Amino acid sequence: MDGKLHVRGHFNGLKTTLLFALMWAIIMLIWWATGGDRGTLGVYIVIGLVSTFSTYWFSDKLAIASMGARAVTEQEAPALYRIVRELSAKAGKPMPRIYVAPTMSPNAFATGRNERHAAVCCTQGILNILNEREIRGVLGHELMHVYNHDILTSAIASALATIITYLGYSLMYFGGGRSNDRDNSSGVFGLIGALLSAILVPIGASLIQMAISRTREFDADEDGSRLTGDPEALASALNKISYGAQTNPMPKTAGTQSVSSMMIANPFSARGFSKLFSTHPPTDERISRLMQMSQEMRNSGIGGGSKGSGGTIAIHGGKVTAQGGYSGAGIGGGWTAGGGTIRIAGGIVQASSDGDNTAAIGDGAYHDGKETSIAITGGIVTASGRYGIGRGNTSEPYPPAYQGNFSMTGNAVIFTAAITDTSEQDQWNGIVFFSTSGQVYGDSVTLDTDFTIPEGYTLTIPDDGTLCVGDGVTITNDGSMENYGTLQIQGDGTIANRPVDHRMVLEVLNPDGQDAGEQLVFGQEVTLKATGTNLPAEGESVSFFYGTYPLGSAVVTDDMAVLQIRIPEHQEPDVNCGNVAFQAKAGEVTGIRSAQVRLNASLGAPAVQSVTAGSITLGELDITDGCDLYQPRVVCRYQEVGKGDVSETAYPLIEDLQPNTTYSVSVRIVGDEHYCDTDFTDPITITTSPAQTAFPAEGLDLADGAVSIQAGDESGKLQVRHHHEVYNVDSAQVIPITGIWEGEDAQSGGLDMETPISVSQAGNVWLSLSDVSIQTGTQNDWETAVGISVYFSDVRLTLEGNNRIGGVGQGMTLFSGSLAIDGSGSLVIGSPDAYAQEGISVYDAEISLTGGQVVVYDESNSTVTVQGKCAVSILNGTDDDSVQAVQVFQDGRPYTGGWGAIVSSVYNWSSQSQEEKVTLLLPDDGTMYTAYLLVNGQMKEFHITTGEPQSVVPVENDLQITVPPEAELPLEGDGSGNLMLPEGSTVQSGSGPAVTLPDGGAVSESGTVTGPVVETGDTTMTAPEGEEIAVTPDGTAQLPAGSTVQTGDSPAITVNGEGTTVTPSGEVTLPGGGSVSMTDGQGNTTTITVPAAGGSIAPDGNHGITVPDGSTIQTGNGPAITVNGEGAAVNPEGEIALPGGGSATVNDGAGNAATVTVPPAGGTIVPNADGSVTLPGGSTVQTGDQTVTIPDGGGTIQPDGEIRYTVTVTFDSQGGSAVSAQEVMIGSLLTQPEQPVWSGYRFTGWYQDAACTVAWNFADMPVTSDLTLYAGWKKISSGGGSGSSGSSSGNSGAENKPSDEQTDQSNPFTDVAEDAYYHDAVLWAVENGITAGLTETVFGPNQACTRGQIVTFLYRAAQ
Repeated sequence: MDGKLHVRGHFNGLKTTLLFALMWAIIMLIWWATGGDRGTLGVYIVIGLVSTFSTYWFSDKLAIASMGARAVTEQEAPALYRIVRELSAKAGKPMPRIYVAPTMSPNAFATGRNERHAAVCCTQGILNILNEREIRGVLGHELMHVYNHDILTSAIASALATIITYLGYSLMYFGGGRSNDRDNSSGVFGLIGALLSAILVPIGASLIQMAISRTREFDADEDGSRLTGDPEALASALNKISYGAQTNPMPKTAGTQSVSSMMIANPFSARGFSKLFSTHPPTDERISRLMQMSQEMRNSGIGGGSKGSGGTIAIHGGKVTAQGGYSGAGIGGGWTAGGGTIRIAGGIVQASSDGDNTAAIGDGAYHDGKETSIAITGGIVTASGRYGIGRGNTSEPYPPAYQGNFSMTGNAVIFTAAITDTSEQDQWNGIVFFSTSGQVYGDSVTLDTDFTIPEGYTLTIPDDGTLCVGDGVTITNDGSMENYGTLQIQGDGTIANRPVDHRMVLEVLNPDGQDAGEQLVFGQEVTLKATGTNLPAEGESVSFFYGTYPLGSAVVTDDMAVLQIRIPEHQEPDVNCGNVAFQAKAGEVTGIRSAQVRLNASLGAPAVQSVTAGSITLGELDITDGCDLYQPRVVCRYQEVGKGDVSETAYPLIEDLQPNTTYSVSVRIVGDEHYCDTDFTDPITITTSPAQTAFPAEGLDLADGAVSIQAGDESGKLQVRHHHEVYNVDSAQVIPITGIWEGEDAQSGGLDMETPISVSQAGNVWLSLSDVSIQTGTQNDWETAVGISVYFSDVRLTLEGNNRIGGVGQGMTLFSGSLAIDGSGSLVIGSPDAYAQEGISVYDAEISLTGGQVVVYDESNSTVTVQGKCAVSILNGTDDDSVQAVQVFQDGRPYTGGWGAIVSSVYNWSSQSQEEKVTLLLPDDGTMYTAYLLVNGQMKEFHITTGEPQSVVPVENDLQITVPPEAELPLEGDGSGNLMLPEGSTVQSGSGPAVTLPDGGAVSESGTVTGPVVETGDTTMTAPEGEEIAVTPDGTAQLPAGSTVQTGDSPAITVNGEGTTVTPSGEVTLPGGGSVSMTDGQGNTTTITVPAAGGSIAPDGNHGITVPDGSTIQTGNGPAITVNGEGAAVNPEGEIALPGGGSATVNDGAGNAATVTVPPAGGTIVPNADGSVTLPGGSTVQTGDQTVTIPDGGGTIQPDGEIRYTVTVTFDSQGGSAVSAQEVMIGSLLTQPEQPVWSGYRFTGWYQDAACTVAWNFADMPVTSDLTLYAGWKKISSGGGSGSSGSSSGNSGAENKPSDEQTDQSNPFTDVAEDAYYHDAVLWAVENGITAGLTETVFGPNQACTRGQIVTFLYRAAQ
């Protein structure tokens, strides 16, 4: 290959090499058996080479002659020329000659000793049964035989087979020559040798030769499909050829048999044992491989690639034609992908899919429409195909319910077979033709674009619809319209109704009356002839047009109208070249004849714009006859003066030239759709500049062009080509390379075939990559280049910064040489979203990795053959594997010698899953190493013994390590056998708990985790500054003094000594006498000390912790409280919750101890800031021999040991208003309540007895127990109203409890009205004994009062 086309590396190439090696082994074995005579071997090698060389050198002539094929011109086979020209130009190769063989058996072959002397030949039979797409697939296959040098490979195999055969004959006739004794035994040996040589040796040689041929067929299938981009075309062709060969078998002659190995399919069927001698693999297997390959190429026309969503697509006008792949939408998603957001607002849009599985606009095959939104608001939209607009094939496993959305508003016209989503059909506004039936949707549709109702189509306006033809808009009605609603015409809008019989027949003839063909020339004389049943009557005229340009008219005579014309020159108005429609018109009757009209262009000699050491840039060309208007494609032909090889390239740049060399250059215009073509101009000679010697100090930037390195002149310097410049560089000098390589956009005219960095036959080379990014295409562009290629060279590659190679066929190719990678940077090949076809391909070479990091994402396992180092594949994973880091240990310590690891992430297209492989490079010294791989968060351990045989023993441990995505990899050791872990890492050993390190830490080989902060489950442990917490694999943590522990929302506790352990559930185990502390947020600290035997504390699930029997709790300077039994819990405030019947001992610090036992329902003991302890009601307190039961209201133990508790005082008002009870601390004074009220009685006070004989003194009588006090009353007298001193019975006499007969009388006075202003005052005064009525029923409110009475009233009120 010359660098223009890079095909994928194959295991087939390795197989071919091994088969050649086997043939040479047989040759040497037979030569040894025949005596090892050098002369004999030399003779047979010469015979084999000479006979084969003649066949190889004249292979094209011999093969063509054997088939009786003839060369065809472009006029005879335009399709063949077009296809071969396109494919050879795409490959950057010369175009081969084209032949057609007369046989009807379908087949094709390519031949020729090299690319300059190549020929392709198709049989007439293959041209008859294959369509153009299939022929293109076949020719791509045959061209790759030439470009892969398979003719040379076959010739070499034939030569070796010939040598083996002659050596076999020698062994048969002369026997072995290893012994000087000529006895009878030699006769027996000779007879056996003769039989073996006569039968087995030629058979073995043929088997190997045929196996080589089969491997080359697989390569040509794959590489040819990548060249055409259409593996299904070749698969379809092979299927037809297979059946066609059975129907029309090829005659079995000496000539056809000699060519059969070159053909695309074996013309002579092979069955049973004879398949081993077949030159071609089974057709079924070839088709299967091609169909699998096609899965990788299922893309949409506009939108996503295979498995890629359409994204956002907006079309606002113009003419858009979109053809999808086999399972990709014309506009929208690729295979198994949604259409994305599609908006069409205008223009002429024609979309179709190539297969029967997908929508023309919308989803790719097998997608449910999720996140697909299609809105069409204008334009003329045609969605061809079975599924139309929406989604395609709905086979399982996808759900039948469509999740996409379609809307139509505005004035669009849509032609389609189906629309998946019709949920908003009542809101549509526009015209939709489902197949041939169209309808106006919406209340009113106004058209602003011309369109035609095709013949056989019907447009219906429903009774509630309106169709308005806009001003200047024409609807051409070749079908029919049914109007049940409203049809409006605005301004110059028209509906041109054409009858079905509006056509006539138009012919374009040469002057001799023969059809002029499809290709015409400006100025050519032709005859236009109109005929047919729809021709106008005799004597009427028919007008003829070249497109819209009028040519003249002719009168109908003898049922025809004939006009002889000269095709007008292209300078005339409305005269274009390319596809042209000649028209005949007579009223509404028309006739159309299409043709292609070309320009007879001429081309002047090229001018030179610039010349460098490695390139020539031509200047502007002198293109005449108007061909310059169409920007035709120009080809440059060049060759080194005095040498025979001729090359072609696109104008104006000729590159990859030798410095200080003279070239012959000529140009021509290649025929295109405008038929602007010329012959090659007379050549001019141009001499390139001498090579540059001053290498740029800043290095080489890939943004300026590719870098190519090869051996230089005799001085031993390297020749470095970059940006059309050539530099001479010492081999010991580092060549820095930076920058971004993007290649050419696939959608704007092809792909850049050049390799960004290539080293070929250069000896020792030192490259440095610094933040290099190579992108030569996308995942779906199969013709992309290799990122870095090394051929027959020894390269040192230093990595600095972050380097990547994306979207390439192969990341790196190393063939017969060595590659030593070092540095501190990284190289990533491919990505999880865009896999390389092959990451690193190494053939017969050595690769080493002593520094840097290499990560590979590829589609198939890269071939890695390494010599000098032990290359061991230690992990072939599943789709769950994700290798994050690799570490190698020797004797328990990180190994820092020469080693490296290549991590390959492989995409398996058969299972459609990701698989990973790690190739570990170690010294081949027979030493045992331990490799640790961090795979998807799980630490995998392997024991590797290098040397022969290599052994890789996976070690079963369940240590799983997960690092955060942003962590820097690979992980490093600490020099003591521990692996350092970044912040946020998680470690889990077997079924043990996961241990998280928020601030980072380390893990040992045994699985022990250390770190300043450790999380297990809901428990967080924090060590004091400078200390670390160690967690064993079972989750048990060892805490240094000063560590804090918190589980969930339980309180945080601080460990006050060494020897404390914590379980994942938060259980803290303390040694004897150990203690922990808690704070309540108010500055108060509670300390818990376990007994001498030790104990465990744990969260109680209620914001506290449980403490063991015998623990002592002290809050601040308060009393020490010792719990007597299990089940007690303490919160940060120091409150101790005891279970039912539980007890605790309160020590006052003075030697006094009180044992508190809570009631059966349990209770809480609360220490107070004043040193007292609050006890729950129902508790018993024992001090010495005294036992006190605390009432339900609770109580306290004072700092001096005094026991206090509350008692209840109730008040019995004995007929008066109710008075609330009081809770009073025992020994304290009672607060006097409000006086009760009883109408007609005066309250006399509270008494200790119901008879009201012993009064209660609130001022100096403390409460000592529960108590009831009784209200005393005295009935108010009703007399004393004379105006004298007026004594009243209500203010004298002993206080007593009223009798039961005394009842309240409300307003006994008849002269005190209810609404009188003094009503209430009168009753109050009487009730309180201040005065009385004049009688029992008369008060006398209007009677005058004496001064004495007034004073008396005041006196009584004041009492």
